[in-house]
Formats: sequence, C-alpha cells, structure tokens
Amino acid sequence: MVRQHSLSSKKLMKEKIVQNAWGLVSQFHSLKKLNFLPSAFGMIWLLMILVYQVTFALATSFNKTDDVWNFLKHLPNEPYFISLVVGVIVIFVFYSLLNPIAKGGMIHMMHTYRQNDGEKFHRSWQGFFDGLSHFLPIFEVQNITAIFAPLTIITFTIFLFRITDSGLHSLIGIAMGVYFLFAFLLNMCFAYAPFFIVFEGKKARQALSSSTAMAVGNINITTRLYFTNILLYMRVLFIGALFLLMPFVISSALAYFTIISVKIIFLVIFSLISTVLFVFIVYLNSVLEIFILAVWYEAYLACKEEMALHQE
Repeated sequence: MVRQHSLSSKKLMKEKIVQNAWGLVSQFHSLKKLNFLPSAFGMIWLLMILVYQVTFALATSFNKTDDVWNFLKHLPNEPYFISLVVGVIVIFVFYSLLNPIAKGGMIHMMHTYRQNDGEKFHRSWQGFFDGLSHFLPIFEVQNITAIFAPLTIITFTIFLFRITDSGLHSLIGIAMGVYFLFAFLLNMCFAYAPFFIVFEGKKARQALSSSTAMAVGNINITTRLYFTNILLYMRVLFIGALFLLMPFVISSALAYFTIISVKIIFLVIFSLISTVLFVFIVYLNSVLEIFILAVWYEAYLACKEEMALHQE
C-alpha cells in the first residue's frame, strides 16, 4: 500500500513538472527568441554531420569510396577550399559559444519568470547577458560531457565501422553498445549540473558531482523524466525527418523535366520550400530544447523541495 502511494505520488510529481514546464514554454516567448539562433547553428552543424555520414554511406553502398577519398584528397587545391574551412569553423565556434550562453540565460529567465508569477518579463537580451556571466562553467560542462553525447557516440561508431575490417564490427558494436549505456546513465546523472552552476555558483566539476548526487537521490523521478524526454525527442525527429523528405521529392520530380524554364521554376520552389522547412525545423527544435530545459528546471526545484522536507 505504501509502495503504491509512493508510485502514485511520483507520477503526480512528474505530471506537475511537465505541466509547469510546458506553461513556461507556451507563455514565456522571450525564451524562444534567445534560443532561436543557437538552435539554428546547432541544426546547421547537425546537417553537416548528416551530409558527411550519408555521403560515405552511399559511396560504400555503390562502391564509390575511392572516388570520395580522391575528391577529399584534391579538395585543398580547389579555389573555394579556404571559404569552406572558414565557414565550417565559424559555424562550429558560434554553435559552441552560443549554446552555453543561451542555456545559462534561459535558466535565469525561467527562474525570474517563476518567482514573479509571470508578471515580470525578462527580455531575451537580458537573458543573453545573464547567460554570459555563467558561460565558462557551463561551457566546461558541455566540453566534459561531449564525449557522452549520443550524436558523438553514433558518429564515432560509424567511423570505426568504416575504417576497420568487417571481422571486427561485431566486437566494435558490442563495445560501443556498452559505452552507449554507460553514457546514457552519466547523461541522466549530469542533467541538473547547469542549475547548480546558475543558482549555487558552483564550478563545473562540483556541479557535475552535485547533479549526480541529486539524480541518485531522486532516481525514480529523474529516470521517468529522462525517458519522457527521449520519447519526445524521437517523436520530433520523426516529424522533422518527414518534413526533410519533401525537398528530396521535389528534386526527384525535377529530373523528369527537360525544359529549362520549368526547371528554373522548380528550383525556385525547391529553394523556398527548403528555407521554410529549415526555419520550421529550427523553431521546432528550439521549442523542444527549451521544454526539456524547463522540465529539468522544474525537476531541480522539486528535488530541492523534497530534500528540504526530508531534512526537516
């Protein structure tokens, strides 16, 4: 009976956290303004990684790997090479710098909004400077945990499959699968770290340690929320993938036309649709990132409240 009451209480706690988080996202529009640009750079970086992976996957499927390596070998001799390298570096730097600033700023904005019952709005530019004040420790946490990010693990695993003999693929798959589970647990433990940095002024490693203690001490609700976030991510990725297919459908239809004027019209339509879809997906991803941060913000407050009650 006590166990059932405990489980029911945790379920209600989770529902309250999710409800409060969605209230922040839907009512506090300055959060979306602050996070749109970091989300855009993050999406561009993700698309670059996908293009890289898909190119090699297709080359392997059609036995064109040598052609790809030959192209990459002669790429530095191309006149656009320097511009390409500079562009990649700029995108990576902006993504790496803006993301921790936005995260720290949004945490500040959420807390100000919650403390004032939504009456005192915190502007996005104020959030930017608040995030800037916590940039270094959040940036350090981001770098420490980068090797545990799912995208990093998946990309590295594919790279290992590509450069090793097929006889080693089973061993690599098992090893990376174990590492993925280990990273999954660590990511769950580190979910509260940014809040310890912003609210308690802790350094990166102290914040990671405190976050782990909070996650382990509240393992039930932390696990529930983490799996909820994963399911939400998968759903949004599926919707985004469907929308991304549309430009490819249009470009495939373009191949059936030989009249130049018709091709130009299709190219214009293709460009417009691709731009609109990119903006939509960036917005969708930005809202998702804000919601997940808001979930962990509400969870952090709930866990702190639980700890205070137990101490009394």
